[in-house]
Amino acid sequence: MSSNQALIRQMKKIFNENGGVALKEARQLIIQSNKGKDVISQSLRHFSKVTLNNTLPVFPALVVMSCKAAGGKIEQAIPFGRAIVLITGAADLHDDVIDKSTMKGPKPTVFGKFGEDAAVLAGDILLVDGVTLLYCECKKLSEVQEHKIRRLVSKAIKDISMAETFENNLRTHLDLPPKEFYKIISLKAVVPELTMKIGGLVAGADPDVIEKLGEYGKAYGIISLISDECADIFDPTELSHRLKNECAPLPLIYALQNPEYRKTLVPLLKKDLTNAGTLEKIGELVFDTPEVNAFIEALSKNLKKKLNRLKELDKETWKELNAVTSALLSCFS
Repeated sequence: MSSNQALIRQMKKIFNENGGVALKEARQLIIQSNKGKDVISQSLRHFSKVTLNNTLPVFPALVVMSCKAAGGKIEQAIPFGRAIVLITGAADLHDDVIDKSTMKGPKPTVFGKFGEDAAVLAGDILLVDGVTLLYCECKKLSEVQEHKIRRLVSKAIKDISMAETFENNLRTHLDLPPKEFYKIISLKAVVPELTMKIGGLVAGADPDVIEKLGEYGKAYGIISLISDECADIFDPTELSHRLKNECAPLPLIYALQNPEYRKTLVPLLKKDLTNAGTLEKIGELVFDTPEVNAFIEALSKNLKKKLNRLKELDKETWKELNAVTSALLSCFS
């Protein structure tokens, strides 16, 4: 096993150990609450049994890990992680409709199997259930903690909605300025920022600690999304779909800013992307571009900087976050 594979395997183990319980409970809650034969109930059961079955519990894990890092107890954080699974699940359902994504890997999405109306309504239900569950858990905290979490959740939902709106307006444009798309990435990164701050608040951490946790979450979210952007360049189905229905992957947008690389890339993008040679050449060109390498290097340095600011917190949890960071950054090596 390569060192990169070992790091990724360790990262998955950490996420499953910290977020697995919340994910399992959220999946069970969805199934128990939607036992009917109507299409919405069927859609939600499909989402729980199929989509969430193949999901790494990153967000609930970050809630638990940040709570531990700030001196809190795992039992305090798990219910909040469960609510986050529902809220982010709602965003995923709506995102599939907007992006017209009918498949995730070999399995159909709710949109792909049950259609647009069912996916939108199922997402609405998850959002309401998730926010309701979160607010119920907030009642166990102080009024100050409750108020802060409510504000953070409201802001996160607005940021995600703004990101989708901006992205929708910029679809299929190869001449898109990288800074414009980076704004979208930054807005979407609000979710891990939210989860880290919630964990800190649940633990009763000081404001400066909560801010540091949030900064790490934001930096993690950005580079995690960039990692997904990079992966899409090497996936012929995903790259074709994005060029036709969404924004091109951000590293490709950066590479197209370089006139020398653009002259070769544009003709390649018009060819058959299922051809392995064509796809490999596109990838080589993109990640050979100085602009792309400088961009990724800057993000990597920022994530390490934010991680090091958490060294003063729980040492064992810091080791977990360090392992997660190393695994994520190994994707670019």
